[in-house]
Amino acid sequence: VRLIDERRLLAATSDMERRQSTRPKKARAIICDAREFRSSLPLALYGRGLTVVPSTLVVGDYVLAPDVVVERKSVSDLHGSLQGGRLAGQADAMARFYRTPLLLIETTSSLKGTASYVADTQEQPDKKWAPKDDLPSTRAVEARLAMLAMAQPRLRFCWAADDASSANLFAAIGRNKPEPSLDKARAAGAAPDDGVDRNEAAVALVRRLPGVGDHNLRALLNGVASLAALA
Repeated sequence: VRLIDERRLLAATSDMERRQSTRPKKARAIICDAREFRSSLPLALYGRGLTVVPSTLVVGDYVLAPDVVVERKSVSDLHGSLQGGRLAGQADAMARFYRTPLLLIETTSSLKGTASYVADTQEQPDKKWAPKDDLPSTRAVEARLAMLAMAQPRLRFCWAADDASSANLFAAIGRNKPEPSLDKARAAGAAPDDGVDRNEAAVALVRRLPGVGDHNLRALLNGVASLAALA
């Protein structure tokens, strides 16, 4: 009798597991900057079974989890961002608002439809990167990346060859992590909302000044009436 009961228990357990496996699962949500919809990666993410939530993001291009943010760069954009210092500011902003900031470097094929893709194809007719005189040397790029890594120890570097690789990477990183909060993703890096109608371009300029951060931005904005007064 005991053997029969054990067989019935195993059969019932297997049937329950089979029902749970066939039950449709809720698609995981990823927050995407609205400007990224000019590329084909959001479509690849949807094909991977992920829900893409568009929003206007100040920090990062994709938010995969409450503590994970991704900034995408093409090869040519990476050179310009390193040389002009823009990437250093973006990495600093990601590190201030997220525990795990990621820099995703993508090839031309994964950026179709974006301005970066146009720049790449104009510079690289054969779709293969080739150094030019007006671009920094490989050694200079490596040096700047090394300095960026030292300045931002929590910054992680990723490489993807196409949209499918990026989608698989995003799915793997977000696995077993809670979904990101849309309100928090929107608030990251946004100007302080104190009920005052401000010039967003001027606020963005002040935010880029040396020594200005979230800890003193509001006090600085409240203390001056214009950029001329700040000077």
